[in-house]
Amino acid sequence: MTPPSPRRLRGRPLVLAGVALALGAAPAAQASFVGEATDPAGDATAPEPGRDLVAAGLGYDRATGRMQALARLRDAPDAAAPTSLVGYVGRRTAAGCEGLPTAGLVGLTTGRVTTWLRFDADPRTPSARGSGDRQGSGTALQGLSAIDRRLQGMRPDCGRVALVDPDDGGRVFDEATFALVPQPGLGVELLSLPRYVGQRRAHTLRLRVRNPGDAPTGTVRLRLGAIAGMTAKRAHRVASVAPGRTRTVRVTVRFGSRAAGTNRLRVTATAGRLRASAQRPVYVRRSSRRGTGGGSGGGGSSSTCVQFFPGFGGDAGSLGLVPCRR
Repeated sequence: MTPPSPRRLRGRPLVLAGVALALGAAPAAQASFVGEATDPAGDATAPEPGRDLVAAGLGYDRATGRMQALARLRDAPDAAAPTSLVGYVGRRTAAGCEGLPTAGLVGLTTGRVTTWLRFDADPRTPSARGSGDRQGSGTALQGLSAIDRRLQGMRPDCGRVALVDPDDGGRVFDEATFALVPQPGLGVELLSLPRYVGQRRAHTLRLRVRNPGDAPTGTVRLRLGAIAGMTAKRAHRVASVAPGRTRTVRVTVRFGSRAAGTNRLRVTATAGRLRASAQRPVYVRRSSRRGTGGGSGGGGSSSTCVQFFPGFGGDAGSLGLVPCRR
């Protein structure tokens, strides 16, 4: 397709037009950063309610390369009025949300296919592209998503969701631009305690809290699960953990006769709406002669690490929890 003239693009975001144009004339029919916005009903440049955006949300995880765009329309789209849903993340500039690198998701509001595109050097020429997933095709609540390593590594601070003419990337029916807010992550591990411990001896347990996200966690609350015969301070508070950093709490634990045999030690961490947990088996020997030291060995634990991400379902831009990678 021949790109629209500069006159037709004047006043329209180049990145938005580039995302739509890079798909051709007719597109086929794990959050570090989250944003959402509402948009007035009835302000679209087209009369069809399926081309009128009333709410939007975007999420992006730079560690996994996962993106998701959500849009609520005033009504279900009309197949006789083809419309592309475009959602992209980028950096704010004097001209708007156009700073590179950017990445966008595109799909027809009545289609089944989602395409993602990344722009690193030229807002009209994608440096990478691939396919994604589609939710809510043909309904008033629309979702586009993708996860790909080629989408990793960006630090966007703004996003835009728009309804665009699939035959003219410069013709925008409705749009919403909003800030992307960095989100914290939360992970917790059980360390240092040997797999085999002795009764009536003090052992040192390390609880390590980590933040793989892009914002401080705020105060973290830790709680050890109860084990019959175990004596330990179970509730702990940890000061806010900065992005990419860890904090460690040392806990003295003792196991009495009722804790003999195999036990499963659990810890739960909460910070605001974030919640993470970890667990590990601990075997308590009746004899404390061998393998019962308290300060080393034992390895790590199985754990979860979570971040916020827009969820599909309910109101557009609602948040949910997903696993996050280290």
